[in-house]
Amino acid sequence: MNRVVALIIVFLSGVAPFRAYAQTSELEDSFFALMTEFNSPLLKDRDAAEEELSRRFVEFEPIWQDRSFLTNGEVSFEARHRFEVVEARRRMEVASAARRAFTAQWRVESGETTYGKVDVSRKAPIRIVYLTPEFDAFFWRDADGGVWRPVARRSAPEILPDSDDETIEIEAPIERVDSEISDASEQSSGSFTTLAGLDLREILIRVFADDQEETLKSGELTLRGAAAQRLENGDWTVSFRLEYDFPFDAFDSHRVWFDKNDYALVCENKSEKIAPTRLRLRNRAANGVDVDLDFAEDVELDVALIAAQARLECRLPRFFAFLRISI
Repeated sequence: MNRVVALIIVFLSGVAPFRAYAQTSELEDSFFALMTEFNSPLLKDRDAAEEELSRRFVEFEPIWQDRSFLTNGEVSFEARHRFEVVEARRRMEVASAARRAFTAQWRVESGETTYGKVDVSRKAPIRIVYLTPEFDAFFWRDADGGVWRPVARRSAPEILPDSDDETIEIEAPIERVDSEISDASEQSSGSFTTLAGLDLREILIRVFADDQEETLKSGELTLRGAAAQRLENGDWTVSFRLEYDFPFDAFDSHRVWFDKNDYALVCENKSEKIAPTRLRLRNRAANGVDVDLDFAEDVELDVALIAAQARLECRLPRFFAFLRISI
């Protein structure tokens, strides 16, 4: 490391905490002022504060993702209760929106074998871990009004889409069975179950090049880290752990529902985000996994990491849910 870079790092190490504080202090003041309003003796004031917290819940996440304020006596019992009510309500709203977000396009393709196909897409930001069509509930209408159903109706194949797939195709060999479907059923229909990651948004965690680490919790997601280690060739590895309270079987060995494109470094001294060159997973367990991200050598990145001016941006769901969807 040359002298100029070293001097820049020394200078930025001193100002970085003050700059970070200036960026968050206003939001933090607003959040805790709202928490204080829950101490009002008037019910209408407490209800109004709850309504504002609901409206600004996502905006306040950089403050409340450090959960210690709920248990260290910083807020009252009423404030904690109201916060948890708002958090639970948002979860239900997100799950309901996810169920409404799916649309389907149906088609019948004839050849040596006739296939029924349906393209499933979703309008909400949802991360599909896997999707299982229930073929006993499927039927297709062709252009002539004929009715078709899957040949193997008790089959329930598991579909694992790529994390960036906007459309998931379901297909099955089908046979014509007009007599089984009422004339009142005018449209193709079916249903599937899916394990989905919901409330899919970016979360930022500070990156340290020393022994420090940060723990953030949002919904059922916990992030621990992130630690930066410089390699002999000048590249960097940033390591962290992600865990969920209730991940179901999202972390089974064959589940691949995120990739390196879900991560980037955001540095105060650099306008563009820095994408990782490689992602590796370690210590996979039922509820989480260690993640190593490799980044190419970059002088500006050196400065940001050593001066604690880098944040790791992670695009991850806040919780998982099993959804049954009718299409």
